[in-house]
Amino acid sequence: MSDALEVSVVLAVRDGERELAATLDSILAQRGVAFEVIAVDDGSRDGTPALLAAAAMREPRLRLVRQERIGLTPALARGCAEASAPVIARQDVGDLSHPDRLARQKALLDRHPEVVLVSCWTACVGPAAEPLYIETKSGEPGRPLDLFAATDPERTAAGPTSHGSALFRRAAYEAAGRYREQFALGQDWDLWCRLGLLGKFAMVGAALYLRRLQPRSLGFGAHDLQRRFGELARAAAARRRAGEDDRDLLAAAARLSARFAREREARLRHSETLGSYHLGALLRELGEPAAGAYFAAALRRRPWLLRAWARWIQSRLRPRPRRKAAGFDTPEAAELLAAAAGERRAAA
Repeated sequence: MSDALEVSVVLAVRDGERELAATLDSILAQRGVAFEVIAVDDGSRDGTPALLAAAAMREPRLRLVRQERIGLTPALARGCAEASAPVIARQDVGDLSHPDRLARQKALLDRHPEVVLVSCWTACVGPAAEPLYIETKSGEPGRPLDLFAATDPERTAAGPTSHGSALFRRAAYEAAGRYREQFALGQDWDLWCRLGLLGKFAMVGAALYLRRLQPRSLGFGAHDLQRRFGELARAAAARRRAGEDDRDLLAAAARLSARFAREREARLRHSETLGSYHLGALLRELGEPAAGAYFAAALRRRPWLLRAWARWIQSRLRPRPRRKAAGFDTPEAAELLAAAAGERRAAA
C-alpha cells in the first residue's frame, strides 16, 4: 500500500455520543488503503466533542472540524472541502463499515476510469441489531452503469444503496458543484444525479456497509419531503443535461428546506411513531416476536393509530413462522452483524 493518502472519509455528527465510538472503530479498522477521517461536529451539545477530541489524541488519521449547529448538508460540504485525498468516502454515525469496504470500493473505481461513483450493498438492521434486509438496488455488480434509465432520462435507474455507502472521485464532486445547501434533505441524490452526468456508477456486490434503522429517523417522518427533494434533484439534472438553467429549481429546494426547518421537531416526533410501526412490520414479516414491542411503542405515542393496533393484535394472536432475513449468511454481512450485535451488548 502506498504511503500517499488515497481516501478521505467524511463523517458528519450531531449529538452522536452513543453510536460514535463504534462507527469510528469500524472506519479506523479499514485495511488495504491509506486514508484519513474528517469528522465534522455540527454543534453537538452532548459528549460528542469530548469523545472526538480524545479519539483524535490517540489517532493521527482523525481530523476534527467543529461548526455551529447549521445542518447536515453544510457539515458534509465542509468535510469534503477539507478532504486531502483524490477520493472521498462517506460514513454515517451509527452505521458500520466492513474492514475491506474502502479497499474494495476503491479497487472497483480504479479498474474503471469512467466510473465516478461507487457503492456497495447495505445490510439494514433494527435498533437492537435485528437483521431486516440487504439493500442491493438493481444492475449487475462490478459493471459500470448509467445512473439514469435509458428509456427515461429523468428517472434514476441505479445509485448507492445508502448515503453512507458512497465513495466518489473528488475531482468529479467539485466539477458537479459539490453538496448544495438548498437541499436540507435529499442532498445525496442531488449530488448523485449531477455526478451521473459526468460519469458512470458501479456497485460492489457485497454487504460491506451496515445501516441501523432507528425509529426517530427522518426517513419515516419526512418521507414526503424527501420524495419532493428527489423530484427536484432529478429535474435539475435534466435541466443540466439539456444545457439549461436550474436556479428556479434550487429556489424551490430552498423553500422546501425552510419548511423542513420549521417542521423538523414535529416531524422527528412523528418519525418515532411511524418508525416504530415500520420496524414492527418488517420484523412481523420475519416472524420475530420483537415485532409486538415496536407496535406497542408506536401505540404509546399515538394510541389512535389503527393499523398499529391491527398489526399488534395479529402479532399476538397469529404469529408468523420465524425465518431468517435473506442475505445475512454471507461472510461480510455476518461479520458486520456480529459487530453490530456486540456493540449493542456492550451498550447494554
